[in-house]
Amino acid sequence: MKNNTRVCSLCGNEKECTTVCFIPVAGKDAVSVKPYAGVRDTAFPGEFYMHACADCGQEKGQSPRGAWITFAVGYLLMLGGIALCASVAPSSGINGLGIFIVMVGWFVSLIAGCVLVLKARFEMSPGRMFLPVFALFFPFFGLLALAVMAKKINRCSRAFSALKPAAEAGRRAEREKDEALAQRMESGVPLTEEEQQAVEERKREKEAAERQAEYAQAEQAEKLRRGNMTRAVLSILFTVVIGVYGASVYSSGRGYMTLFHSIELSPGAFAAVIGVLLIWDVITLASAIKNRK
Repeated sequence: MKNNTRVCSLCGNEKECTTVCFIPVAGKDAVSVKPYAGVRDTAFPGEFYMHACADCGQEKGQSPRGAWITFAVGYLLMLGGIALCASVAPSSGINGLGIFIVMVGWFVSLIAGCVLVLKARFEMSPGRMFLPVFALFFPFFGLLALAVMAKKINRCSRAFSALKPAAEAGRRAEREKDEALAQRMESGVPLTEEEQQAVEERKREKEAAERQAEYAQAEQAEKLRRGNMTRAVLSILFTVVIGVYGASVYSSGRGYMTLFHSIELSPGAFAAVIGVLLIWDVITLASAIKNRK
């Protein structure tokens, strides 16, 4: 973990901590979490930071056990499907059941893997998260990426689950204080000078938060649109490169393309896969262009 020495919000000791940025949910005690890491990113209205050391995370937090188990189940299904396909003689044709199991296992492991990578966002920028997410599309590399990130994923998940109750308790205390001040004002009881200053400060903070909310939402939406456009273009280029390479392999007669390193694709099956990917890429690009306009 990079040097992040802070005063832990749970034990009060100065240690290496994982920092989590919380965003208040309007009108509630609940809090949500900032969707990306980095204190220099666009500020959200009312956001606040809390820190959890590894010891407090281990004691009070939880690792994403369910996501890990789901990923393992998906990976095992995929391996079982590959073994089933390999057990059928080539002369018997394609094993439909085996391919179906492989696809289900791949999809389950992909989704669970993306959830796990997202858990580490408190210590990783979106740019650094792209590579492990991309690696998940290729089972062996995805497994390797998650193995490298395992400690970071667990540490961030424990920090968030340990800090969230404390963040909600702080929100609740602030709301109760605001309600008490509002009741005193409505009852006509004179406020002390300190309380009057607190009311004015809250009013200024609310007005500033509303202005910041509009700005943050607009900027975040623009970042999302630009990112979607870039990813759509890169995806099309990647699909075209794979398609051209595969076409040259089949036309030269020097080999064949495989799916998941074990399922041999006929020229027609390979063309169908590329066609589906291109259709999906074009739909994604059209959606990104429409949203940008």
